Amino acid sequence: MAKKTLCELFESNQSQLQQALTGMTLPKDISKVQNTVSSYLEKVFDAEGEFRQNLTQSEDYILEAAISLLNAQQKISSALLKDVNSNNDSKKLNTYSNGSENKESDSGNVFDIGSKNTLFGVAGGAIAGKLILGGWGAVFGAIAGVALSIYLSNKTQTKPQSQTTRKVVQEGNSNKPIDVNCFVHIIHDVCESVDNLIGTFRSQVNRVVQKYESQDKPTLDKEYRILLESIQSLVGYERNHDATEEKYTKKIQDRIEDLAESLDNYDITLVNFLEDKSSWFDKVPSPNTTELKEVFPAIIKGNDLIIPGKVFIPS
Repeated sequence: MAKKTLCELFESNQSQLQQALTGMTLPKDISKVQNTVSSYLEKVFDAEGEFRQNLTQSEDYILEAAISLLNAQQKISSALLKDVNSNNDSKKLNTYSNGSENKESDSGNVFDIGSKNTLFGVAGGAIAGKLILGGWGAVFGAIAGVALSIYLSNKTQTKPQSQTTRKVVQEGNSNKPIDVNCFVHIIHDVCESVDNLIGTFRSQVNRVVQKYESQDKPTLDKEYRILLESIQSLVGYERNHDATEEKYTKKIQDRIEDLAESLDNYDITLVNFLEDKSSWFDKVPSPNTTELKEVFPAIIKGNDLIIPGKVFIPS
């Protein structure tokens, strides 16, 4: 079954969010708008929900990266808008000093320029608060914050205004009703961006898995032929000679040592107990011994312990 995406869950009850946002104005209700969006997302993506349950730990890390990118995008939007506003104010001063005025433009979608830095300061602070909380609260806060940032950027008119218009905007009520459909569409696009990031990560993981599964797996006969030949020699001698034969025990011992030496080809060594290597051995108390007695050696690869050896010690 296909995994649910952020977009699909967001769309599942989108009309509820649209209704909750209706009638709000900006910048007056900026905190209320962000809290409304965050609460809606928290409700949609509940802790036991399918989306959260399907995220792996690695995908959680990708989600954290997405949060950082969203926060960075909000800060960049804020910085760019401040720069645009600064340039526009300079142009207006030049226009006024030359005694010329631009025609009044429709101020229905214009926010008070003097309040924009305040708007972004509030939005940035709200995001920071959410990020401090961590977890999914950070996700919801980041999505809501960056959506507000994009919305305000899109709705800000950057053309110079006449002195008359400027006076009306500054002295009048600069709060404007939020364009609900536009704002909700922006949130949807932000969710889609996060989905695309996680989707790209999943595709890369699947590609690595498929590449690994398509490769020939290591097998004992291909990778450890020398070891197999030593085992073959030991078992072959034991099966084809009588234990009562002279030199039988000596021959078996020789083949066992040959088997141990064959491990050198794989950088593996069988090490007997020494005091300075005692950490490589499990010490087992035994009532049948009066002194330390090695049971089997430790297996070492390079300088790393693979399998500890074992010794009996007096109980």
